[in-house]
Amino acid sequence: MINPQQGNRIILLLFAIALAVAAFFVQWGVVTITAEDLRESVTINGQKAGDDVSGLFGSMMTSMFSGMKVPVSGSNGNLVLGPLKIPYWLAILSVIIGLLLTVTNSLQVSAIPRKLILGLLAVGVVCGLWALVVLLTNGSIGLGSLLLVAASIIGFTQQRPLHS
Repeated sequence: MINPQQGNRIILLLFAIALAVAAFFVQWGVVTITAEDLRESVTINGQKAGDDVSGLFGSMMTSMFSGMKVPVSGSNGNLVLGPLKIPYWLAILSVIIGLLLTVTNSLQVSAIPRKLILGLLAVGVVCGLWALVVLLTNGSIGLGSLLLVAASIIGFTQQRPLHS
């Protein structure tokens, strides 16, 4: 039988899931493209162009896209760690799975280890905070990363067992 404390926990966790889902659709920030970004990201025949992007093509690309503002969301953004690019949607999915596992543990349907759930939720906090820093240094921040961090923190607070 579900007691009121457990019902409140389920409602709070469902709210956190809604926040995480909203983080996928909401804008995380706006990035301003620089000429250096263009040189680093242009590929020709599958190889990085680097400093070879020169002449008419390079100057045309630089003049057209330099200073352009590009919105970043949970569906198109990446967490860049050197050569590794982790899409924001993967962190969102991790948090949603962690929250759903917390719901199933709370309903005593499963007994998933708390350390696994904390790890899944930690991915959301790390990704959200890292995105805040990167977006703030390269443009402006939006609401998406804050929603993901809030959903993760709600999940962290609901990991303690209920007292009957």
